[in-house]
Amino acid sequence: MKRINHWDTFIKRYGYRIRPVVIKEIDKFRKCGDAKYGFKLLVCEGCHNVRKFPIVAKGYSVRLALVEKLGSGAV
Repeated sequence: MKRINHWDTFIKRYGYRIRPVVIKEIDKFRKCGDAKYGFKLLVCEGCHNVRKFPIVAKGYSVRLALVEKLGSGAV
């Protein structure tokens, strides 16, 4: 699946007009749920199955987006 990414182009063009807090929240959202930015490793004591759980960013807008992802089965 091809991932379309217009944010980087948008930031290059209009970044000087965007408040830093907005850029920070968007960056958190983009990294949210991606295991390459950190994960928790849980091991079952009974069967020794290992599972990775990606770290989820904290923030209101990020939580809303994660709920939408979970609802669609994307995560």
